[in-house]
Amino acid sequence: MALGATRRGIFASTLYHGFRLAAMGIALGFCAALAAGRTITSYLYGVKSYDPFTFIAVSLVLAFVALLAGLVPAYRAASIEPMRTLRAE
Repeated sequence: MALGATRRGIFASTLYHGFRLAAMGIALGFCAALAAGRTITSYLYGVKSYDPFTFIAVSLVLAFVALLAGLVPAYRAASIEPMRTLRAE
């Protein structure tokens, strides 16, 4: 904010960076789950290696939790006064 950013811009930027990290984790987890699903199928009876409803539901829940987890830091980053932060440095 000391360099001209708005509170809304800082809030959005902080939320975006946190959610981007979560999205990469969800994508990597999705790939790992597909690979592990094929292995688990050979050990368990009646288990499908790919269940689209489960993959989508878990991905949406994780994305929602990541969004909620990013709201508090984003709000705190947007509400800090620039002079207070500069004095602390």
